[in-house]
Amino acid sequence: MDSPGIPFGLLLIVMVGIPVCLAVLIGTRAFHSMAPLVFHCRRCDREFLRKAYRRFPIACPRCHARNWNC
Repeated sequence: MDSPGIPFGLLLIVMVGIPVCLAVLIGTRAFHSMAPLVFHCRRCDREFLRKAYRRFPIACPRCHARNWNC
């Protein structure tokens, strides 16, 4: 006779599926709460913001200078 217990599929979902889903949910929420980075353009003497998870800016969005940090 088989002993009553939790089926293997349900056990796998509880042990692996729920923690993975929780980690993904918390990780996506963390990206939205990050403070934006502030850059200062030396060509037009203005500041501009970029989201912290985006790549480093190539050009100033206001004056479009490629050497904005020189």
